[in-house]
Amino acid sequence: MGEIKSAWEIAMEKVKGLGKLSPEELRRKKEEEFALKGKTLANKYLCGLDLWQLGVELDKYKGEDRDLMRQSTISSMVMEIKLEDHPDQSRTLDALIYLRGEEKVESFTRDLAGLVREYSAVIERVRKDAEGEGRKILQQLGISGSAVAEINPKAQTKGYQALEEVMQPYQERLERLKQTFLESE
Repeated sequence: MGEIKSAWEIAMEKVKGLGKLSPEELRRKKEEEFALKGKTLANKYLCGLDLWQLGVELDKYKGEDRDLMRQSTISSMVMEIKLEDHPDQSRTLDALIYLRGEEKVESFTRDLAGLVREYSAVIERVRKDAEGEGRKILQQLGISGSAVAEINPKAQTKGYQALEEVMQPYQERLERLKQTFLESE
């Protein structure tokens, strides 16, 4: 009669039969591990960690691990950049300058600022057009004056579609800008 093996023994036999990971598989596994760590560090920074503390966290890693951690943190921060200008955007750019150097971030910052300005101007124009259309509709319904403070263009199907159509090409340009920046290292 055969010997009964524990689940642990069976698992160990299977692991032994798998062999070792190739150098490429090890590298990919390490990159995946650091992608998560970099995203976590980027989120900590965006939630209030000071810039110097970001440096302290990176200093915990040496050599290739430090490079992987730095690059994954940069990637995570770049992915947080949006078309709408907001306070976290400047914090993100400060971190990118710290992590990559001012010269390497300068062109990206300039291109991003131009894109955000252009996008904001177009969005403002679309919102005003949608607001005008909304006021006309409300006047036809007999609603006007102080009863109408502000019109939400997203509340109108036509206004929402106009916003979506305008946003799409700008979003694509932003993604290309981000990709170019990440590939430039």
